Amino acid sequence: MKTMVLILFFLDAGLHLTACWRQQKRLAAWTKIFLMPLLAVSVLPLTSTGRVFLFCGLLFGAAGDLFLLKPEKRPLFFAGLAAFAAGHLFYTVLFVTDTLFSHVQVWQTMLFCGLYLAVIVLVYAKLYPFLPQGIKVPPIFYMLMICTMSCFAVLRMLSEPDGRTLLAACGTVFFLISDTRLAFELFKGRTRYSSFFVMLTYLLAQASIALSFV
Repeated sequence: MKTMVLILFFLDAGLHLTACWRQQKRLAAWTKIFLMPLLAVSVLPLTSTGRVFLFCGLLFGAAGDLFLLKPEKRPLFFAGLAAFAAGHLFYTVLFVTDTLFSHVQVWQTMLFCGLYLAVIVLVYAKLYPFLPQGIKVPPIFYMLMICTMSCFAVLRMLSEPDGRTLLAACGTVFFLISDTRLAFELFKGRTRYSSFFVMLTYLLAQASIALSFV
């Protein structure tokens, strides 16, 4: 059952990315709707607290996908932002509760906290000139949330280095890349293949995190 669901997910993902590349907006929209629900089903049954957090994160990702089908509409944009922020919060709790902090050196924590803080400052400074007047502050909180999530994923990997934790940490980095590119596409201007590259990194992010628990 789980294998079949994952096959359906990857088929849908391939079809969606092809539609994005070919600028087939209607097909891209329809295939996008099923991506996160399929990935969420793949983590069933919810046999641990971690899987519950993961499942909730994927469901909020599905909601965010729906809202951002029309990102030019401000209420839907903020709803999508809130949904993804909630998903990142569940992922953060997932990583925090699965981290052996006693195995992480203080200098490692300070190093990665500093690196992520630098990323926030750099990205926001580049994005700020393109933000509309009413949307200057929300991106700061969103970037803080996603960078916090990614930082804890890295600390989790350092506390227990293996393929599973490495895959999840890489997934959070793909999230950073995807959301940063999406922000610039929304506020600075879209390019021909913007949807393809945003969705490619987004799918790599969600799939990497989910598969690290499957």
